[in-house]
Amino acid sequence: MTKPLQPRAARTRQLIIGSAATAVDLYGPEASLGQMCEAAGISRGALNHHFALRQDVLASIRSAAETELALLGRQLLRHPGPLAEAVDELATALRGKLRSDTAIRAGTQLLLSDRTTARALIRRTQRILRRRAVVESRRGRLRRRTPPRATAALFTCVLVGLEAVDRLDTEWWDDGCAEGMWQLLMAVTVADLDNDLTQGP
Repeated sequence: MTKPLQPRAARTRQLIIGSAATAVDLYGPEASLGQMCEAAGISRGALNHHFALRQDVLASIRSAAETELALLGRQLLRHPGPLAEAVDELATALRGKLRSDTAIRAGTQLLLSDRTTARALIRRTQRILRRRAVVESRRGRLRRRTPPRATAALFTCVLVGLEAVDRLDTEWWDDGCAEGMWQLLMAVTVADLDNDLTQGP
């Protein structure tokens, strides 16, 4: 008899998560349960029916963001092009998600506002980029004397910095700025076979 209610309960739960994410987006990681209820248009009792604690709601928002970020990371690993091109596409996709999906934006904000989760996310990003950089180096796609570890660190800083800057000033990351930045990064990381061969090791 309870099965017909399960899809409705799931939809209500997702509505609460989305509305709570809106509250976090508006008021920051310290958004109260009252603000979450107001955003969802529900009572405190209705929210507590699905989430016992405020931290449970925040954990669900963070989880949604982590899932999306993990998917982007897998796409980066599978990208067939040069590392800089792959990171450019990852950054563009991330920018689109952060601007169009409140839950992802709020979840990313929650992840980066906590020192432990922020550190884990940054380290995980760097590990993924390092794996790609090692493959690029073995294939001769990175410039000589450009260590994969340093390349991964550079791109990690760029990705994390772009998210922070875009959150503070959405007009900063316009198409011209992004295009010029990635052209510069391509120039300093991607192997120029003619020059690299003539310069030697």
